[in-house]
Amino acid sequence: WPEGDNRTARANAPPPRPPARAAGRPGPLRAARKPRNLRMRSPFGAPAPRLLSGSSRTIQAVELPLPPGLVFEFVTHPAEWHRWHPPVRAVRGPPDRPLRVGESVVEPVRSGGGRLESPWTVTACEPPAWWEIRTQNPLGAMAVTYRLAPTRRGTWFERTCEFRSEGLRRLLDGNLRRALLAWQGRGALRQLRRVLREEADAAARWPELEHAAGRWGSQFGETSTAL
Repeated sequence: WPEGDNRTARANAPPPRPPARAAGRPGPLRAARKPRNLRMRSPFGAPAPRLLSGSSRTIQAVELPLPPGLVFEFVTHPAEWHRWHPPVRAVRGPPDRPLRVGESVVEPVRSGGGRLESPWTVTACEPPAWWEIRTQNPLGAMAVTYRLAPTRRGTWFERTCEFRSEGLRRLLDGNLRRALLAWQGRGALRQLRRVLREEADAAARWPELEHAAGRWGSQFGETSTAL
């Protein structure tokens, strides 16, 4: 009997626990989880050189679904700025094409309930990779740099905005104004990606639309001839 009782007890006993791991001893290796939102690394090794001494700046970047040449022509065309950069409501005096070195436009700016005009002049243009534009007015100075590089899916577009206010306004450059301009820049690049996606989709559908337009045109032609 004692022998049978021991066998029954061993059969009904719970499984043994694994030995406790010593303090500081690493456990079994597990595959690291990939983050859901992977940020693409910038193809540029360093930020763009500063154009304004003593300035603050913000840098935003986005990957766009078109090749660098088309993106460059779009973002440097002043007639398109209001479509993707809401703070720019209108500009005066631009040619109906992208701006080149030495060319200028005038942007009306609101300040303290009044208005002033801010002239922007292109200081560098290297299609389709680099573009700079600057302005100076009683409120301060600002410079914007665009850098573009090809990617597998289209274009890496980087926008650097430098600013240096005049007088007591300069005390806010490092915090309040930088936060405001960074927020505006992020919104502008989101809107730019949205607009260019629509442009890319329209370009992809264009052969179908052209074929359909030709087919419809021939049908309308036959109908008009019959009438």
